[in-house]
This record gives sequence, structure tokens and C-alpha cells, in this order.
Amino acid sequence: CSTVVYNGGKYYFTGKAGNLYEATIADGKIQAEVKAKLAGPSTCTPEIADGKAYVGSYISRTEGCVQAVNLDSGEITETYETPADAKYIMLSGDNIYCTYNGYPGGIYDVKAGINYFTPASGMQNYCISGISAGNDGVMYYTNDSNHLMAVGNSENLINVQWESADGSGNIAPIKYTGSEQTPKFTVTYKGKVLGNTEYREEFADNKYPGTAALTVRSESYPGIVIKEFTINEPVVTAQKTVTAELTPESGYDDVTVKWSTQKVEGTTVRYKVEYQKYGGSWNIAASSANGSSTKKMNLSDGVRYRFKVTPFVKVNGNTYSGDSKTTGYVYTLKSDEPTDENGKVVFDNLKAGKYVVSVEAFSDTDYFAMPWAEVSVSEKTSDNPSGIEDTDENNDGGEKTSKQENNQESDAETRGNEASPATGDSFSPVLAGIIAVLALAAAAAVTLRKRI
Repeated sequence: CSTVVYNGGKYYFTGKAGNLYEATIADGKIQAEVKAKLAGPSTCTPEIADGKAYVGSYISRTEGCVQAVNLDSGEITETYETPADAKYIMLSGDNIYCTYNGYPGGIYDVKAGINYFTPASGMQNYCISGISAGNDGVMYYTNDSNHLMAVGNSENLINVQWESADGSGNIAPIKYTGSEQTPKFTVTYKGKVLGNTEYREEFADNKYPGTAALTVRSESYPGIVIKEFTINEPVVTAQKTVTAELTPESGYDDVTVKWSTQKVEGTTVRYKVEYQKYGGSWNIAASSANGSSTKKMNLSDGVRYRFKVTPFVKVNGNTYSGDSKTTGYVYTLKSDEPTDENGKVVFDNLKAGKYVVSVEAFSDTDYFAMPWAEVSVSEKTSDNPSGIEDTDENNDGGEKTSKQENNQESDAETRGNEASPATGDSFSPVLAGIIAVLALAAAAAVTLRKRI
């Protein structure tokens, strides 16, 4: 039950049964009866004035009420809604104020139906406290945030002003830098500027994005002042460039993705890289890359892929991202021949002679050219351990051509010869030149036939 209040020879209190009780004491015995049935359970101490008892009741976690009970008749004459269970009532002239056991844990103006005082974010919590008022009209109370708050006429309290405040007394949001923010301020009392030894300051939540608070209190002057300010979220700009290319030196089904980088003060920018097979869903290639490139290996043969890069930072457990950028489609090659563990095409059991590597398009609309390259395979000797014919022979008869004639051949043929290492009866031509000529890098089949 509530605290017991004495008035006019009788005692009044409330209880969780939802009643206002009236009690008397005679011959050492207490006799109590229900004076009024309230809207709900109550532990609110009655506040009595002008023949009425004002009490608060619980309805739900987010709803309560204050009721006025006529002490002569027991009739409820007034009912006011409150944000939660009203725990303490203070009467001031025609005004009714109360604390309530819910967030933000302020002081409620019952008749006006508004929060008379709302604590700063770092001082909000449940409240079952009473209110004390000084001769100067300042109200003092506390809540479960472990702060004692003074509410009232600011002329009788210390005053805090930001040095860079705008016309409304606020400061502009501060850029996130990864460091604690301590904006400058001035403390006064009735016009007198206080020195920094005459008050104590405390910043809270002033490093990461969100609402920060400054609390100022003094041992010599009345009042506790809480000033809030905002720290902006880090700004991650949209991804500017991203490219994706086949990586022929490691395999015809590997793609290297490269992107432009950026910097954000106070943190490290990372990049999420995703890939998508044509017509499929997005998958993660790299969830948190911190460089400017990554390689996606062992993709499906003969398939179109595209890649997407999203820049982001993580600050205090929150993720802030910039807009992503997506590449065009890249086509992996497909070989009709076997490949080694690195994904390179391998032709086994070849005899000495000349061979043509052909690339056949799956769709002729995807190509500007149908390139082929010619390589020569010779028997291993002590003079030629690699088994590669170091010649410029590219004609049907196998005769050597002049340097001038060779330069007239297609780029595909030239690059194909330069990039085709071979070793005796097993060699792995790296098809860099062939891939370079595939202007749209479309899906293709790689085969080998002997030059006749």
C-alpha cells in the first residue's frame, strides 16, 4: 500500500486492491473502510486539498490516471489520464503535477496532459520518486537513472550556453571523427560567469554517432543543467568505379574485380563484393574486403557474371553504407579439353608438330572475332628442354616466315604464340591473347586440333 496521510482526524492510504481507504483510531484500535473504488491498483500516496484526495492508479504499462475523490461522499469527481502509473502527486495552485513509473521518467502536467519536464536522453528511466519544491519554486526529484534533477525558474539556477550556439541556443551537429567531442560552453549564475573550478562538467555518449549530453552541476550554486548535442553519422560516398575482368593467368573461370577506394575519418572503409550469375540471385564474393581488388575463382564455365561493390564502415556496432556500383557482364570460357588444378586447359599426349587452338562462340552475336592461335610442339632435347618451337612458323607448309610477314598476322595469332608454354607430351597454353580479342568476353568453347 501507499504511505499513510493524516487529514482532519482521519487517515488515508491506497492499496493494490484498487481502493482508497479511510481509517480511524479509537481505543487503540484501527478501523478502516473503503472510501472509493479507484480505476486500478494504486500505491500512490494521496495528496489532499480542498476536501478532495488526489490519487494515481495503474491501468497498463503505458497508461495510468489521476483521480480526485470527494472525502465527504467518496464520489470520484475528476479523472485525468497519465502516461503510466502515477506514483506521486504535487499540487501547486490550480496545477496538478505527478511523476509516473515509465519512460521518459519526467514530470507530468496532469490537467494540461503534457510532459512538464522531459529529462535528457542519458537521464531517462522509470520513476517512483516524489517531488520536493523549494521556496524559489524549483522542483527537485529523481528517477532510476540515478540523477537528481532541478526543474523550475531558470533565473534561480545556473545557466549553460554553447559558445557556438545558434539563435535558439543549440549547436549544429558535429562531424564524427572517431574521437570524443567536447564543444565549448559558458556557465553563468544570475549574469555572473563562473570559473571552471566553480562547477563540474560531465560529457556522456560523446564519441559515436547519435545524441550526446553535457551535464553541469555546482556545489556553490543551485541547479543541474543538461545540454544535448548531436554527432552525425559517418558519410560513406557512393562507389565511383568498379571493373571485372577474366584472369587468364590463373584460369579461364576466374574473375578479378577492382574498385576505387575512399577514406572516412575515424574509421576504415571496407567493401562488400557480390557476384550474380545471369538470371540468378546475388552471392557474396568478399564480405569485408579492405583493399582495392579481389579475385573470385572457380566460377561456372561458359556463364555470364556481373559484380557489385558496396562501400561501408562499422562504427559502434552500426553499419553505414554508400551506394553500390555494378559492372557489366563478364563471360567465363568453357573448354572441351581437360584442365589442371589451376583451371588451365591441358592437352595431354601431344606429338611433335603444329596445333591450332580454336575458340568457338556459343552465340555469334557475342563476338567481334573468332580468334585462333597456333602453337608448335617439338620433342624434348637437351637444347630445347621446354619442347616449344621458338620459331615464327605460322604458315600451312611449316616454313619460317619473315618478321615482317609475322607482324602482319592478327593480334590473336601473335599473342597466342607468345603466351603458349608447352612441354613435350603435356602443355598448358595460357589463352591471354585469345581472351583479349574476345571484345565482349562471351562464353566460348576451347578446343585443339592438329595443323594439317
